[in-house]
Formats: sequence, structure tokens, C-alpha cells
Amino acid sequence: MANKPMPKMEINTERFKEVLKQKGYTIRSLVKAADIDRDEKTIRRYLTQGEVPFDMLYHLCAVIDVDPEYISKNFDKRAAQVEPDEEKRKKLIYEKLNAEDFPYVRKVKRDVNMDDYWENLLAVHDIPIKLYKGLSKEQQIRLLLALDRAINRVLYEFFPPEVRGESYNKVREFRIVTTESGEEIVEE
Repeated sequence: MANKPMPKMEINTERFKEVLKQKGYTIRSLVKAADIDRDEKTIRRYLTQGEVPFDMLYHLCAVIDVDPEYISKNFDKRAAQVEPDEEKRKKLIYEKLNAEDFPYVRKVKRDVNMDDYWENLLAVHDIPIKLYKGLSKEQQIRLLLALDRAINRVLYEFFPPEVRGESYNKVREFRIVTTESGEEIVEE
């Protein structure tokens, strides 16, 4: 029985190699650190092809602590929409941005289903979901915002900004604001 082809992500090979360099890895040391069942030659072949199987890419990116999107062709396509001029775009990407701005936790965060997160949080504390759903929409929002503030304060205490990175420099504060039309919105 033949092996089924694995879905792959197109990557910017040049950026991937640059990230390795920034993070102090060679392809050989990355393969060793990742403890994968592929050899250096296979990884080099993926890079030459400009495509890496998703599961492999995610594993490698977790080891070097970079969001897979940062090294994907998707990133380049979105960047082209923001800055059509290729020279300016390259300057922006390579001079203004770097792998430190795109840690792997960004990928993990994208994968989290927030509804499941809150339901699981309530369940861990023995709060049946039906009690939550019995609250008014405003009460649900107020509860989730209060939980988010409380959790952020605790995380901030144990993982201060200098440890978490620049994007986490403040504890988020929210409030519910009623617009002129009577619509309630969440304001940060």
C-alpha cells in the first residue's frame, strides 16, 4: 500500500533559513533538537521544494519558537496586500520585523477555540454550562471579561512583561459601553 501524500505548507525558504540563523540553529542542529524521524537530507529537500508537511513544520517551528505563518507563503501574500512594492515590502519584513515578533505561541493561540476554553474553565470549577447559559447576554459578557482580567493579573504576576515579550506589556482592561443607538459593545 503506497503512502498517502501529506498536506504541505508553502514556505519562504529564505526566511526560514534566516530564522534558523537568528535562533542559533543550523539545519543539522534543528533536526537533532527536534528529535524527529526525518534526517537532515529530508529537511533540506523540503526546503528546496519550498513545501514542508504541516505536522513537521509545526514541530520544527515549536522547537525554534516561531509562528509557522511567519515563514509561510501566506504571510508574503498578506504582506503584498499591505505593501504592493516588493522592495519596500522586503525592507519592512527583513528590517522591521523578525522572528521574535512572531513566537510559536501565536499559532497555539489561533488554534484555541474560545468557547471551549470558557466552557472547560467553568467545568473545572464545577459550574454547569446551563448556569452560564441561563445568564443574560450582558451577564455572560461581564463574567467572561472579569475572568479574563483576573486570569491576566495572575499570569502577569508570574510571567511579567520582560518574560512574556513586548506584546504582553499591560494587563488588559475592558468595559461595556452603550452606544448612542443603544447597542452594547466591549471596549478595551
